[in-house]
Amino acid sequence: MPLPKEVLETIKKRLDEAEEAVKSVEDVLADMRVTGIGVGEQEEKLKAAKADLRKLRLFYDRQVKKAV
Repeated sequence: MPLPKEVLETIKKRLDEAEEAVKSVEDVLADMRVTGIGVGEQEEKLKAAKADLRKLRLFYDRQVKKAV
């Protein structure tokens, strides 16, 4: 059973916000790396978050196709 259109719109909005936040974090980590601050642990957390976000985006895309 597909998700209601309103729910899909909310999910899309939040996914877009999360992707923007990831870009912002990537910029901060790049700046930290340039200044010589170790970012290994943060990069691993970011990598995991990006993988989770990718899975959620795939879920969303499938739900949109079901709704059509």
